[in-house]
Amino acid sequence: MKKSHGNILLFILIIFITNINAADLATYKISANKKSVFQKEAVIITFDAQQLNNSDNMMFLVKPKKSPNYKITLLNKKIDDKQYHNSHTTFTYLFFAMKAKTIHIDFDFIIQTASDKAIAHSFVDDHDDSIAIQTHNKRIKVKPFILKVQKLKKNVDLVGDFTLQESIQNKSINQYESLNIIYTLK
Repeated sequence: MKKSHGNILLFILIIFITNINAADLATYKISANKKSVFQKEAVIITFDAQQLNNSDNMMFLVKPKKSPNYKITLLNKKIDDKQYHNSHTTFTYLFFAMKAKTIHIDFDFIIQTASDKAIAHSFVDDHDDSIAIQTHNKRIKVKPFILKVQKLKKNVDLVGDFTLQESIQNKSINQYESLNIIYTLK
């Protein structure tokens, strides 16, 4: 075999092994509280990432891609890393579809790994001398999450089941005192 053919074969083998290792780093799951919604209806979308490879520390970065078809906002990020080298992170998003059609929600998913030595090296006594953690970043291709959005019959700002509650702080007042009423829309 010629030297150039061997280099090409080695290059292909390295790429193949790298892709296999990336798939073994972590798993992810995307779910929603609804699959079929109306335009401008609130949907809770959950992105759940679980560490598989327990050799290093792992952090997850998830960001939804912007689109004129929807608005999406991060509500909560919950990290469960109570076990050594076993990170589990849940991202919760609030989603509103702006257009009536089948919408594909794309996410950027990056897995950051760092050795114990790299993390220990980043912590020093004086915060002015602190060093950033040296991480290895791996971008994972995520299948888009698909939602079917139905058109509204009337033009409204929000869709859903709402309740209006009121509460009064004082049950009795004297003349010229103010009365505070709190209205809560759920």
